[in-house]
Amino acid sequence: MVSGGGLLISMVGLGFIWQSLKHTTIAISNDREIGEAQVRAYLSVNPPETHERSGLTEIGPGKTPTLILKISNTGQSPAYDMKYVAALMVEEFPLPSNQGDLLAPDPASIQQGSTIAAQGHIRADAKLDSPLSADQVQSIMNDGKDRLFAVCIVTYFDVFKKIQRKTKFCAYLTKNGQISIAPNGNRIIGYEWALANVHNDAK
Repeated sequence: MVSGGGLLISMVGLGFIWQSLKHTTIAISNDREIGEAQVRAYLSVNPPETHERSGLTEIGPGKTPTLILKISNTGQSPAYDMKYVAALMVEEFPLPSNQGDLLAPDPASIQQGSTIAAQGHIRADAKLDSPLSADQVQSIMNDGKDRLFAVCIVTYFDVFKKIQRKTKFCAYLTKNGQISIAPNGNRIIGYEWALANVHNDAK
């Protein structure tokens, strides 16, 4: 009976030790994840500062506008093998919530992977793939059914290089309610980029 009792106590003791080791391992893992999250790279995409037409080249029938976006690393360490694909596109507003990515990286055209230093940034050129029609211009400039969207998808590795991370950005051009008067007396309507209802997330 004494031996059996001793064995039972030993098994209970081993159980406590096992549970303690398990909790310690989980705590260490959580601490490591928190530590990595504090120092890793975080890439975000931003449109130009708000001003007339928000940094777009000329919009008009037969025109193919372009836009310069900014990819910024707001983290504490470099982002490695950063690649992006960006474009302007005319789509019906609002975008459906169940659609897939608006863009897919094209290995033949996407730029080679680059490094963005902590707190650094690079430009990303977005362009419409075909000239605008008069109806599209009318809708875009008057918040109609068809809107002009700026889309960018970024992939990169942080300093720990465990997984490929992905940042998605999507915004549409819209009136911002500001009106100014040009030197010739014409009214100038202000526009800004507003985040779309979908395609704005990061992992």
